[in-house]
Amino acid sequence: MNTENIKHIFQSQFDYRIYCNEIVRNIFGCSDINARPELLDTSAEGDRSHYIGRMSDAEGRELGFFYTRVAEGGDVRRKRVGLRKLIAPYVKYDVDAAIAVFDDGRHWRLSYICDMKEGATSAKRFSYVLGDQQGQYNTPVHRLLDLGKLVSHLCLKNIFDAFSVETLSDEFFDEYHRHYDRIVAELGRQGNTGARYHDYVKKMMGRIVFLHFLQKKGWLNGNPYFLSELFFKQSFNRKSDFLEQVLEPLFFGIFNTEAKKRKALFAQRGWDISLLDEWETLPYLNGGLFEEDEVDKLNIKLPASLFEDLFNFLASYNFTVDENDPDDAEIGIDPEMLGKIFESLLEDNKAKGAFYTPKEIVHYMCKESLIAYLSSIVDGELADAVRQFVEHHELPEVLKPCREAIDTALREVKICDPAIGSGAFPMGLLNELWRCREAIEGDSMERVELKKEIIENNVYGVDIEKGAIDIARLRFWLSIVVDAEKPEPLPNFDYKFMQGNSLIESYKGIDLSRISNRLRGGQSKSPQLLLGLDSDLSRKNLQRLLRDYFSVTDHRQKASMRQAVNDEVKRLIEDFIGGTASDLAKLDPSANQDFFLWHTWFKDIFDKGGFDIVIGNPPYGAKVSEQEKNHYKRCYYSASCHSENKLKGSTDTFVIFIGL
Repeated sequence: MNTENIKHIFQSQFDYRIYCNEIVRNIFGCSDINARPELLDTSAEGDRSHYIGRMSDAEGRELGFFYTRVAEGGDVRRKRVGLRKLIAPYVKYDVDAAIAVFDDGRHWRLSYICDMKEGATSAKRFSYVLGDQQGQYNTPVHRLLDLGKLVSHLCLKNIFDAFSVETLSDEFFDEYHRHYDRIVAELGRQGNTGARYHDYVKKMMGRIVFLHFLQKKGWLNGNPYFLSELFFKQSFNRKSDFLEQVLEPLFFGIFNTEAKKRKALFAQRGWDISLLDEWETLPYLNGGLFEEDEVDKLNIKLPASLFEDLFNFLASYNFTVDENDPDDAEIGIDPEMLGKIFESLLEDNKAKGAFYTPKEIVHYMCKESLIAYLSSIVDGELADAVRQFVEHHELPEVLKPCREAIDTALREVKICDPAIGSGAFPMGLLNELWRCREAIEGDSMERVELKKEIIENNVYGVDIEKGAIDIARLRFWLSIVVDAEKPEPLPNFDYKFMQGNSLIESYKGIDLSRISNRLRGGQSKSPQLLLGLDSDLSRKNLQRLLRDYFSVTDHRQKASMRQAVNDEVKRLIEDFIGGTASDLAKLDPSANQDFFLWHTWFKDIFDKGGFDIVIGNPPYGAKVSEQEKNHYKRCYYSASCHSENKLKGSTDTFVIFIGL
């Protein structure tokens, strides 16, 4: 078996006999194979599972091989079925681990399933999604070929490593960082140095990575290789000025501009009008990621060789739009890895308190926080049932009388991470909330609409670093993209995940927590907030306006609303402190490193008593300060996790703040 042979197998539709001979027998060394795939009888309905064979590894542990043809209409590229249900047919074979194929007739998922003897509830699955004719599949090809070299020495640990997401992550980020350093060094040779040029490179590369997720989704002309082809098919002149002539028109003229306004903008900016014909079906994305800001106005030119290397590097990896969870992961670059990108590129990250939190810990903390919150609304004797519900997303019989109360609590919970970083904890809770609500409500709402509702009504975040907020917003946009059937303008997260110093709500020593009393709303009798807009928006209070802003798709209206809101809040600050401060004029009250206006931006939440769950992870080994506790004026719940596998032996305490 050589590289080209195994790559061809992975690029093709699944062939049972070729797979059994070339992968099961020649790679894994299993000779006890059931060569009669009765499962292929297409008269059967539903998922059809088939036992292929089994073998003992070098340490005497049992490895089983299985095949499942998924039901008509299924798509193995998406994880729509719970892991326990997927592997239930295999557990009865009493093996320690399994290699399983899930096949929908177009694509197939090659999975390693471990911890099976502990039962379906403990099993974990790690998968490669295959079957794309143009897929490069470098990672699975090389890893399986390495397994084939072990022959009689093969053990389950080797197989686990071959399906390791973490190993792929480390490889990817080392290479990503190398490309980042090369571009920064090139700018330095041109005399462009300093933090703003570093920020520019981070944002440019972040946009390119985001588009790799979108092309995987099929939103870029239906072409999963849109970006690499975009570069390699350009003329020499365009390649030599690819950033100015191609990427900027794509970023700002297409993804940030409604279709009917693109031609005028291209003419105004002097961009090549012929590109509009090639990009006619590309979507207007809204949301803010492709808005042109000050750093985008820098005069930058990069050599074609840098882009050629960058696109070749990114094309060699599988991008998956699903956020992996620790128990069921696709081997690829998922949105969660953007958090690692942020952490790895943030200069002096330890001094800034930026720490990447392992996925297992995020998963554990989010479940624990939701369990504690829901347990507070039911009888204490039902706490175990609540845990069962949150952990398995199935409502136990004993909780059914509380169904309405639990559903209401899930709909109304207010969650905040005051040091959001790249968004790991709010994203984890978003995933827990939609799973729990679907368990109660069924499919009464499309999942993409359910996620939008949860993001709009339930989750919030603040961070002192703008780069962290950019990445957090990006991850939440991707969480919507993954379930959207067709491209549509994305929500605006400007007032959901905000930059600010979450420990300070004062300016020049003056407490600003009470400026919201000057806004109409709640019990305040102060004058109405006037926004100066020529519409009924001028009659709405701040919180109503911020809610409307979430869904606005008209670019000009959005900019006007944002400017009006920020100007009005700045005026309130000036009035409150008794005059205009010269340095305040340059400060954006909704995005700065000096303070954060909790009681203004989130006034409706504080009017009702504050957040229900405040979740965060202080830097490893750090203790929560009294200043933090006093600032939020909440009761706190500490979840200590010592020496458990979830923490990989760590003895640090991870704190979940839960307002009770």
